[in-house]
Amino acid sequence: MKPVSIIFLVVALLFGIGGYACMRVGQSMAAKEGVDLLAGTADGDEDYIYTYEYDDDTIGKISVNVKEADVNIIGGASKPYVELINFAEGMYEFTSSNRILTVSNNSDFSEISDIASLVFNFKGLRSLVNYHNIRGRDKTVNIYVTDDCPVKIFECKVERGNVSISSNSSQSDYNVTIGEGSLSLDDITTTSAANISIGTGGLIIDSCDISKLSLEIEKGDAELIASSAVKISAKLGTGDFRFGYRGQLGSVNLDLFTELGGVKLDGESKGGFWEVSDLPTNSGFEVTVSKGDIVLNSNMTEEY
Repeated sequence: MKPVSIIFLVVALLFGIGGYACMRVGQSMAAKEGVDLLAGTADGDEDYIYTYEYDDDTIGKISVNVKEADVNIIGGASKPYVELINFAEGMYEFTSSNRILTVSNNSDFSEISDIASLVFNFKGLRSLVNYHNIRGRDKTVNIYVTDDCPVKIFECKVERGNVSISSNSSQSDYNVTIGEGSLSLDDITTTSAANISIGTGGLIIDSCDISKLSLEIEKGDAELIASSAVKISAKLGTGDFRFGYRGQLGSVNLDLFTELGGVKLDGESKGGFWEVSDLPTNSGFEVTVSKGDIVLNSNMTEEY
């Protein structure tokens, strides 16, 4: 390398180090004055929060795709908005186009590594400082929706993390895929479908009314508390399936099978298999478990 090139590289490096140092000093001075120098920053051990408002009248689908984060979809909000907690600038995507609102830090670039994503989306030295401040903190995505939210599809993909969906009565589809983590549905009413896939983790459905539930869990329990459904198709590897049904099990077609475990209906043991298929109804529950128990109870309005 020519001496002139080396000199330019050294000067550029010195400018970079100097700029980073100035940014850190400026951030410290601003913090003492109660001013946020960097967008979304907080003092001390508090979280770094970015807030984005959106117009739910123009959104038909909300899609979240994250590597390691908790996701909360919360109904009953006075206005629709999204909170991204402890996501470094330049290392996530937030877009709204074609009636789809997308939040992601699992794109083709960010799959390479966090550093690679930072380089591809570099926004100056403030990106480095922001990355330094947020690194190692737990990430969370909070999506707030209004009661009259017209969103037709909620799609959530999480490699590692927990997902919670609560207090929503919009007639929406819920498509949730979790590699490692748990899913909680609380006070959800929909005449549409919930499609759930979990690798390792659990599922709790509490006080929900879901028309069609499709469920697969490789390792973990599924518990439905004081809830109802018209159609259920559930496949579990290792884990128990427990369902406190609001209605009468005697009015539902059933196809229940466990390889290693037992089936129990309203307190009565049925061995490892139970089928009722001749009732004149559209309601039907099909549950298959490789290793675990299947427990169903009628007229359940509270936790059993």
